[in-house]
Amino acid sequence: MYIDGISLEAAPAAPSARKFCIACGASIPSDATFCPICGKLQ
Repeated sequence: MYIDGISLEAAPAAPSARKFCIACGASIPSDATFCPICGKLQ
């Protein structure tokens, strides 16, 4: 659906490049080996 040439459709979701730290639960990069917040090995 368009109004004045602007689409009202939801944009496709970008693939998430994030995961959650197994120790503290912080959102961290999916390729992180260590959590930048708590320092625990992933």
